Amino acid sequence: MARWSEHLGNFIRLAGDEDNEQVLDTFFITRNYIPSNEEEKKEFEDFSLITSCMGLLIHIAKADKIMHPEERTRIIEDLTFQLEQRHFEYDSLKEKFGFSDREIITNIYNRMLADYEKGNLDLDKIIAVIDLVYQNNPEKRHYILRLCYYCALSDSNYDDEEEKTIRKIAGKLKISEAERARIEKEVRIEMKEY
Repeated sequence: MARWSEHLGNFIRLAGDEDNEQVLDTFFITRNYIPSNEEEKKEFEDFSLITSCMGLLIHIAKADKIMHPEERTRIIEDLTFQLEQRHFEYDSLKEKFGFSDREIITNIYNRMLADYEKGNLDLDKIIAVIDLVYQNNPEKRHYILRLCYYCALSDSNYDDEEEKTIRKIAGKLKISEAERARIEKEVRIEMKEY
C-alpha cells in the first residue's frame, strides 16, 4: 500500500534529522483507548471491530436497496481476513457463531443482515462506539472507511446513495473531507489493479 510506504518514508526522513525531537515523541503517543468510567469500560469490553464493521458494510451495501453478490462476497472476505488477524475476537465470537473463520463471519453476516432488514441495527450507536474506542487512532478509522469503499465499489456500480452513505459515515467517524477523498482515490486505484 502506497500510503504506508509514504508514512514509513516520512518517518525515516524525520529519523535522519538529528535535531528533530518529533521522532522520539511519536513513541510516547498513546494510541490505545483507556476508558474513563464504567459505561465506557463496558463499551470497550463489548466492542468488536468485526461486528462493528459488519454493520457499517451491510448498511453501505444496502444503501441502493440491493445486496449484490459481489458486495456480500467482499464483506465476508474482508472480515474473514480481519478475524484471522484478531485472535482475541475469534475466541469470543466462536462461542456464538461457529468454529472456522468463514463460518463465524457468514453467521454474523446472516444475523446482522436480518437485524438490519428488520430495523434493529443502531448504526449511530455502532459509529459512536468506534469513535470512542479509536478516538486516539485515526489510522484505524481511516481503515474502516477504506473497507467501506471496497464494499461499495465491489459491484462496479457505485451510485449516489452509496456515495452519500459513505460521506455521512466519514463525517461521523471524524474523518476530514481531504482524508476521505484520498482514501477513495487510493481504493479506486487498487480496485482497478485487480
